[in-house]
Formats: sequence, structure tokens, C-alpha cells
Amino acid sequence: MRDSSPTRPEDVERHERQLSLLICVTLLVMMGGMVALMYPVVFSHEDFAGKHSLQTAFLGFCVLYILLFGYFIERQRTIKKLRTRLTEDAQMHTQLQREASAELLHTLPDLSQFRDSLTMQFRRASGSQGSLSVIVVALKSAAGSDESETLAAFGDAAKTLSRRLREEDSIFRLYFGYFGILLPETNTAAANEYAHSLEDSLADAAGINNRFIFNLRVLNYPEDAGTAHELAEAVVNLRPDPVSPIESVYAGCK
Repeated sequence: MRDSSPTRPEDVERHERQLSLLICVTLLVMMGGMVALMYPVVFSHEDFAGKHSLQTAFLGFCVLYILLFGYFIERQRTIKKLRTRLTEDAQMHTQLQREASAELLHTLPDLSQFRDSLTMQFRRASGSQGSLSVIVVALKSAAGSDESETLAAFGDAAKTLSRRLREEDSIFRLYFGYFGILLPETNTAAANEYAHSLEDSLADAAGINNRFIFNLRVLNYPEDAGTAHELAEAVVNLRPDPVSPIESVYAGCK
């Protein structure tokens, strides 16, 4: 049965050290055994034809074995240096991804722009007797996540939501970890179906480690609010309380 548990980096390094030690011991045992078996014959006191050639071959064998052992040690050192460099590059790449994801949060339109867009779309919807929906997305960081991990996770969530927008839709950062997606000319049924597809995408972005927890709500005009102000206040009132400490840090960095 295949083991589905993830392999930890420290386990890989431990297994590699054990394998390297086994190879070193095997080489030393083989060399020691060969020397012990050949030495009495090569350096015996009896003179025989080809004794000098045999001694030269024996010494060459020992030198070759020592060179092979030295090559193996140097090879392991080179591999360790390369692995260290790859680890550093991977950490740098991860850090750059986190910074890019966090920067995306700052580029999204804020609450005031959401109110302006909502008012404009509301006028169009009310004038044409149409519908207007808002999907409210609330995120919560995973337990034990630090500030950089939370910013990166929320940035990845915002990136996922932005990629799933239709041409006429807009996404806004209302508060930290709290987004509003404006859906013009969309009724409640269509908005709910769209919200389900966003849930699947957010679940993929959260990953198996559940980097964040999300909750989606759909609000609609005219079903849930009769005016643009009522709809905007309904969206704001869904904001989770209390405010997390990281939100204050995030607000100070804007």
C-alpha cells in the first residue's frame, strides 16, 4: 500500500546521511579486506617471478581506491552545496511570491470606490428594472500563521478571485481579508451559482494545509435591499468582528 504521508525535508536529509555513511563504510571494508588478503602474497619474503610487478599493481590499486574514496567525499560535498543553493533560491522565490501576493491587496479598489461603483450600477439596475448582486468574501487566516503568511495567503485568494471575474464584474478590498465582488445584471440564482464556483477555486488556493478559511455570502437588489445605501450597509455589516491585530498592521502599511 502506498504511503500518502508527505515526506519532510529533514527526513530526506537524514536518509541521505545514512546512505552516504553506508557507502563510506562499504568502501572502507572492501578496501581493507582486499588489502588484508593481498598483502601477505605481494609482500611475502619469497622471491618469485613478477613479484615487483605485482607489488606495483597492488600499490596502484591502493592509490586508485583512495582516489575513488576522495572523489566520493568531494562529490557529496558538491551535492550538499548545490542543495543548499537550491534551498536558498526556493526560499527567495517563495518570499518574492509572498511579497507579490501581498502587494496585490494594496492595488485593489477600496471601500469608497466600492460605494461609488455600487451607486452607479444600482442606478443602471433600477432604471432598467434589472438585478444587481454582490458576493461578499470573508477570509480568516489559519491558526498559527504569522503576518507574512497571512498576507501571502490573502493575496493568493484575491488573485484567485480576480482571475475568475467576468468582464463586467469588479472586485474590491473592503477591509483586510474582506472582499466584495460586484455583479451587474445578475440575479440571486446566477450569483449563487457563481459563488459556488468561486468556493471551489478558493479551496484550491487554500491548499491541503488550509492556509485560510473562507465564507461567501450573496446579497441582491431588489431582494435584500431597496436602495444602494441599504445594499452597501448590508455588505459592510457582514464584516466579521472583532478586527484582527494584523489588520491594524496592514492598515498602517497602506
